[in-house]
Amino acid sequence: ALELFDNMREHSKPNTWVYNAVLSACVSPVQKTRNNRIRMAYSLLERMHHDHAEHGLDTLPDTVSYNTALAVMDVVGAILRDKKGKIVCEFSDAEEEMWVPEESLVTRLLEEMKLKGVARDALTYHNAVKASK
Repeated sequence: ALELFDNMREHSKPNTWVYNAVLSACVSPVQKTRNNRIRMAYSLLERMHHDHAEHGLDTLPDTVSYNTALAVMDVVGAILRDKKGKIVCEFSDAEEEMWVPEESLVTRLLEEMKLKGVARDALTYHNAVKASK
């Protein structure tokens, strides 16, 4: 899905719906790169903001975008547990790569939604709770 998306970006202008479809591909439990899915989802959210700010595209993340990113954290969280059972993941931050508890990413996404004026709904909180346990 990501290769198809990158190819599409070269020939057309994606919008939020297209990005959301790519984000939903990160939720699939059969994807080979399970340990990179949270990184991919977070990176896609950043690319959505970038494409809007730098290229004027209709790509601002919406409620569906964030709900899907939270769903990725839930699905992958079962895979990325340390020896003590604590959920951990690696993600790329703008400044550096770092290891953070999954709960911090959930909180970060919820705060980002609030700051950017993105509506939160019942599914947002459902996915956030599932991703944090």
